Formats: sequence, C-alpha cells, structure tokens
Amino acid sequence: MEEAKIFSNREMEEIFSKRVDSAVPDIGDTTLFRRIIEQIAAVNKELWIILTMVSIAGIMNYVVTSQYMILGFYTFPTIMSAYYYGRRHAVMTALLTLIIVGCMTYFKPTIFSGTTQLSLGYNTWYHVMAWGSTLLLTAYAMGSLYERHQQKTEELRETYYGIIMILRQFIAKDQYTENHCYRVSIYATKIASYMGLPQDFIEDIRAAALLHDIGKLEISRDILYKAAKLTKEEFNHMKRHVPKGELLLEPV
Repeated sequence: MEEAKIFSNREMEEIFSKRVDSAVPDIGDTTLFRRIIEQIAAVNKELWIILTMVSIAGIMNYVVTSQYMILGFYTFPTIMSAYYYGRRHAVMTALLTLIIVGCMTYFKPTIFSGTTQLSLGYNTWYHVMAWGSTLLLTAYAMGSLYERHQQKTEELRETYYGIIMILRQFIAKDQYTENHCYRVSIYATKIASYMGLPQDFIEDIRAAALLHDIGKLEISRDILYKAAKLTKEEFNHMKRHVPKGELLLEPV
C-alpha cells in the first residue's frame, strides 16, 4: 500500500507539472532578446571585423591629434571587404564609409580641425606614428590578399594538372602513344628550361606536350592500329589529328 501511495504521489506530481508547463507559455524562445542574439550569431564574423574597424576609426577621431591621418584608417574596412567578399562588397563598403565620414563632417564641422578635447598631445611623432600604423596595416592586408591569391592559384594549377593526367589516359589509346607523349613532354621541358623561360611557361609547355596528340581521339582505331602501310586517304585522315587537336586546345 505504501508503495502504491508513493507511486500515486509521483504520478500526481508529473500530471501537475505537465499542466503547469502547458499553462505557462515558453517565453524564453520567443523573447526579443533571444531573437537578437540569434541574429547576431548568424552574422558572418568578417562583417563584424569590418564594423569594428569602422567603429575604432570613429573613436580615434576623438582621441588622436592627427585627425587627417585618421582618414587613412577608414580605408581598412574597404580593404578587408575586398579581401573577403570581392569588388562589389568593397565598393559598397567604401560608399558606406564615405557616407559616415560625410555625416560626421556635416554635423560636426570641427571634427577635422586638428585638435580634440580628448587629444593625446600635439606632436610631430603622432603624425608619423599614425602614418606608419596605416602603412603597416595596409601592407599586411594586401600581403595577405596576395598570399591568398597565390594559394588559390596553386590549388587550381594542381587540379588542372590532375585533369591533364586523367585526360592523358584517354588520349593514349596504346602504349606507344602514351610513351611518345611522355617523351615529348620531357624533351620540351628540357628545351624550355635551357632557353631560360619562366617556370609558368615551362609548365604550360609540358602540359601542351602531354596533350599534343589529343586530336587522335577522333581517329579510327583501325587506322591507328593498322600494321600495314596506310593508304593515301588513310594518311590524309591521320594528318587531321593535328588541326583537330589545335581546335580542342585553343580555348585552354
């Protein structure tokens, strides 16, 4: 009896808690604060970087003496926007920055007067430090952009040569053709290196040598594998693989 009584009490507590939960609405999931937090979390972190940089540049207008040098800091949001999002977003960021600076100048014409209430001092070295900071940050941003471009180029080049090696297997319908393409690529690369051509040109020459028989894909196997001497018509048909290969590789 005691166990049954305990069970019934627990059951009553569960029923009561369920009724209370159903009677009280779940306010936490629908509050404005939670929605704001979710929207903030959904924003890309790079956009927050750009917004933070604009805010810092705005604050520095009231702190640093070299007011005209501060205008240089407003270029960094545009640079970062170009780095992460491309030309369109960079232009939009630049226009937004111009609007912000224009509004600040319109509503407070003395903002670029040369002195501020919270000025840290008026000294030539402040101008030099402000200019040097702008120069260093610009160099770092543009250097990162260049390295990122180089990395993407290398990845694309590796993918390109991987596709070439796969395509080479389709071109080489027999062992002789495969060995022939490989030897031509070796000789062409050595000649290009001896001529002192740039490394990019040498790699392009090597790729072209591997694919120089791509026109044979449209040549009949009967003609390619014929052991006897080719007839005049067959020989003329065989010679067509050169212009056909040129047409195939011309877009590349």
